[in-house]
Amino acid sequence: AKRADAALAATGGYDSAFVTKLVRNYRSHPEILRLPNRMFYDDELVPCASPLVARSLEGWEHLLAPGFPLIFHGVEGRDEREGSSPSWFNAQECEVVKD
Repeated sequence: AKRADAALAATGGYDSAFVTKLVRNYRSHPEILRLPNRMFYDDELVPCASPLVARSLEGWEHLLAPGFPLIFHGVEGRDEREGSSPSWFNAQECEVVKD
């Protein structure tokens, strides 16, 4: 039992026989990852997205803070699922982003 406890402590509480902790993020701008990285990943997330893509909108004229590509926009909508899919989506949010 002590050996198992030591192994869990060494992996941050994850039993690698059952859980794989994904720490490389290939989608997001590093600033978008900063808060969840600190709060939930013990600063283990590694931003791996192509800088050409992840940083492409840093200078967009509609950003409130240039270099920080994040905008909060409230949308009233409804969470939906198709059939037996475990994934949820909100069509109204999609429409706002698309427009």
